[in-house]
Amino acid sequence: MRNLTDSELTQIELPKWPQMIVTGKAVTTDQACEIIRKTDLFFEIFAGNNQEELDLLSRRLRIPCLSQLVFPRDIFKLYGSRETWRSVWGSLPTSYVQNSWISDNGPPYGWCRPDGKIQYTGNIGKWPEIEEVVEDWRRLANGFPYLHLVATLMSGGSWEDSTRPLLSILVEAGHIQTVTGSLEFHPDREQVQTEAQAEAQAEASEGWRGDGLLYGSKAYWHTLYTSDRSALNRRIPAVIPEEWIALWEQRAIGLFGSG
Repeated sequence: MRNLTDSELTQIELPKWPQMIVTGKAVTTDQACEIIRKTDLFFEIFAGNNQEELDLLSRRLRIPCLSQLVFPRDIFKLYGSRETWRSVWGSLPTSYVQNSWISDNGPPYGWCRPDGKIQYTGNIGKWPEIEEVVEDWRRLANGFPYLHLVATLMSGGSWEDSTRPLLSILVEAGHIQTVTGSLEFHPDREQVQTEAQAEAQAEASEGWRGDGLLYGSKAYWHTLYTSDRSALNRRIPAVIPEEWIALWEQRAIGLFGSG
């Protein structure tokens, strides 16, 4: 397979909300713990839909939080303290390729699941540049050399029919290769999509999302951007094992002290 040139990559135009299909070799749960520790969106935005639990988690992980402010003008000091925390913690931020299992304003999602499965069929966005997505995977490949996966960017969103693959990114042994998009890299994609649909239905029945809409579907986004979005903003039950939090807490104590 021929690696696409930079010139060929820049000619690929992504849609507003491109679907990204990711499948690959599962990682161990210990590796999944490390991946999520470094990449979860919470460690970038320190926010979500359950402030009480997030404040508790922040205290356990020694994350500087708003409750520590004495004066409102100290907000800029807080931002600086959080940036220092990220650096010491070893965060690996990305622009579009994300994990969000700790907290969000919707159902948890990500390309690396807490059980170690590598799979994703949802959208990324908004208006990503192809170079940004490629750079995300380059950083992830370098940070986690045990990854063995393929990510394919599609010409439309996950709710659209008749989309086509635009680019496939092969990740293996710490390196990436960008090739012409093909769904042949994802022979199990239909099974992955079926599992995602079954999971969405289970989430709805368990009260994770009261509307019962498939995440990423056209009906989901319509509901999200109407006035009645209370069902989409309900508290999401934790999907991160408590033993992971305890392990991260011990790491935080070692890095930042017990105070």
